[in-house]
Amino acid sequence: MNEVELNQYIGLDDTVDTIPNDGVAELTYLNALIAWRQHHDLEKTISLLDDAVKHHLRFVRDKPLTFEFYADLNANFVMELITEYNAHCPTDPVNPSTFTFH
Repeated sequence: MNEVELNQYIGLDDTVDTIPNDGVAELTYLNALIAWRQHHDLEKTISLLDDAVKHHLRFVRDKPLTFEFYADLNANFVMELITEYNAHCPTDPVNPSTFTFH
């Protein structure tokens, strides 16, 4: 998504309550893009990406495994989320001796 398209979505986070459930994840994802591209706020970006994933999974969680499930799963959107997460991953491997599980 380029800057012009992204700027169209600025301020839409105030309208989350009026967006259908299947649109909340996408709007949260767009807010994550804004947080990074305009403010370079990594912590907020990751938090918003986490929220987008939670909203999206909540939307598809209880649906039966039918064609509609896979349409609602929206593989393209999932790939966009993954791509954005990967853009913020560290390039150096994590030292296993310093890693703790939560």
